[in-house]
Amino acid sequence: RARRSTSTSAPTDDRTTRASRELERNFLTFACDDDDVDDDEAGDGDARAMHADDDGADDDDDDGGGGDAAAGVNAVRLVATGAIALDGGAAGMFDDIEASGLNRKALAFPHKEDFPSRSAVLGSIPEDCFKKDTAKSLAYAAISTAMTVGCGLLAAAFIPLQAAWWPAWLAYAAVNGTIATGCWVIAHECGHNAFSDNRFIQDAVGYALHSVLLVPYFSWQRSHAVHHSRTNHLTEGETHVPYVKGEIKGDLNLKAKETLGEGPFAILQLVTHLVFGWPAYLLTGATGGSARGVTNHFLPNINTGALELFPGSWKKKVYYSDIGVFAFVGVLAAWVMNCGWAPFLALYLGPYTFVNVWLVLYTWLQHTDVDVQHLAADEWSYIKGAFLTIDRPYGPVFDFLHHRIGSTHVAHHVECAIPHYKAVKATEALKTTYPDYYLYDPTPIWPALLRVATKCVAVAKRGEGKGAMWVFVDKNEPALRRLLEHEALKTTYPDYYLYDPTPIWPALLRVATKCVAVAKRGEGKGAMWVFVDKNEPATA
Repeated sequence: RARRSTSTSAPTDDRTTRASRELERNFLTFACDDDDVDDDEAGDGDARAMHADDDGADDDDDDGGGGDAAAGVNAVRLVATGAIALDGGAAGMFDDIEASGLNRKALAFPHKEDFPSRSAVLGSIPEDCFKKDTAKSLAYAAISTAMTVGCGLLAAAFIPLQAAWWPAWLAYAAVNGTIATGCWVIAHECGHNAFSDNRFIQDAVGYALHSVLLVPYFSWQRSHAVHHSRTNHLTEGETHVPYVKGEIKGDLNLKAKETLGEGPFAILQLVTHLVFGWPAYLLTGATGGSARGVTNHFLPNINTGALELFPGSWKKKVYYSDIGVFAFVGVLAAWVMNCGWAPFLALYLGPYTFVNVWLVLYTWLQHTDVDVQHLAADEWSYIKGAFLTIDRPYGPVFDFLHHRIGSTHVAHHVECAIPHYKAVKATEALKTTYPDYYLYDPTPIWPALLRVATKCVAVAKRGEGKGAMWVFVDKNEPALRRLLEHEALKTTYPDYYLYDPTPIWPALLRVATKCVAVAKRGEGKGAMWVFVDKNEPATA
């Protein structure tokens, strides 16, 4: 596909070619198991890239009508202005879906065949955005690490390790956990091959930082590659894949909200996701897609689904990851044995918990909202899934501390090997070239998080054929949707839609009195059976 996309001589072709070939190598690296080719021999051996077309599944972005991109954009504009309705349906077919700050923009996305090709999207990003600067990356890593260690040393020096000082220690945990999230993001960048062209430096930094944060580096690198390769895929996605109404988990979630009420349900969602979500994902694959079932980032052979999360030589890399994590667990155990539990709990476990909170918060909000669709296999494509990512306003402080992981995430999903210090430029290019596909929700973070926790309960199918998608519902009986469907019928077929204004009780009495039996009336095309209430129909 990369070679095929370079046949013209437009000014952007060289950039498109280079990006597409890089992407092709990345896909080869992650797609091949040991049975096919060793991952260190695939392409240029760059096993750090994140586009993981795992298990050999077909990816049809470039086959799906990239030349019709302009038609797709025009279709989005027409839907957004109400000039046409999606898939021939009623113009108000989404009026029952609560609007986020996106104003239902993602629901108007066209079918995957009308999306631009991946190579075309990559070609819209300036070539400079793909270049990594090792010295600059190391500087950012050093800044985040120094700030984290420095904050810990200040707390150890000035906050007494006494129970009465627990509010101060809680504040420290929140502050230093927020700072340390920057270290997590740097390690994340290493796993994406966005840190350096020197693989040894890249993996050494990523492995060290992630191990100190108890993250198995290579295990997460692989599972996160799957997340990128199947963004918003309903069954093969990895992390924050929604429950489906009509299936056990989806119906249980809907029942829980109905039973608990909106407020308690939202609190339950926030606690389970933000506090327990990350360890639950590492140990059981919680919120992963049904295609892989229960998985474990430390024991690669635990995999109850049809698709393997860690195929081939990745199992060996999982064990390499375990060494780093368990080595640091040993360091923590020695610390506890020599100094007691209090320093460990106050200085390490508190900030560690807040790092996990930030991690889950970012991932949850980047791919979930009330009016963002999810897609089944035949509706999904890589580039459509990438554009279903949401950028949000985290503000200058969090953007600095967390290297803009939340405000430039669309570009990150279009091409994850773009360094974070080039992501703003890449984002501006995408906003300019594809304004109808770029998603930015200006809603402040905390109201957005509360909305997602409250309303994003389970997804249900909406539409058929090319207009099919899966959207969030938060009730078992979407009465408003049925009402809107009726209104659509009245508008479209006014001569066939039947409405009787007779009050209910007179209507009921009339039916009970007159609707006794039916008799045939007419012949041929005019034949029908109508009610009679007498044995001798003299008038007939």
